[in-house]
Amino acid sequence: HRSLGEPFGVKGFPTLKILPRGTGLDEARNSFNYEGAREAEAMFNKLKELVEMDKKVGRDDKLDVVASDFMAADDKAAFLAKPETKTAIDAVFGGELYYGLMEKIVNKGDEYVEKEIARIGRIIAKGKITREKFADMILKQNVLRAFSVEES
Repeated sequence: HRSLGEPFGVKGFPTLKILPRGTGLDEARNSFNYEGAREAEAMFNKLKELVEMDKKVGRDDKLDVVASDFMAADDKAAFLAKPETKTAIDAVFGGELYYGLMEKIVNKGDEYVEKEIARIGRIIAKGKITREKFADMILKQNVLRAFSVEES
């Protein structure tokens, strides 16, 4: 099946390619060679490492602490209204997403987090969204996990 390998730059066999999540044939240039050991455990560990890195896209360690503290707060609206909360969020690139999610949680309740993670997962699984929307949803889903009790 050499024709399948051509878009990915496969010149010899066996060649193992890793495709970032959401990569299709039209984005074959985003694939990269797997250069590790050809043993199941080594391959599994490499893929696991890549998945963990993927889950961190859009996240910030400092803002994850703010998210955790926010979820632990008895009065989330008061936590969000504190000037130091806004200052901490504004100090980090991407903080507006964290802030917007906090506002949603205040308005919709703690259950919003798990419901939204699941909703985004269903939309992604259908695969009928643009590449840009896919990227936005992955970003939102990743940051939502900072607010998830299950992820803590």
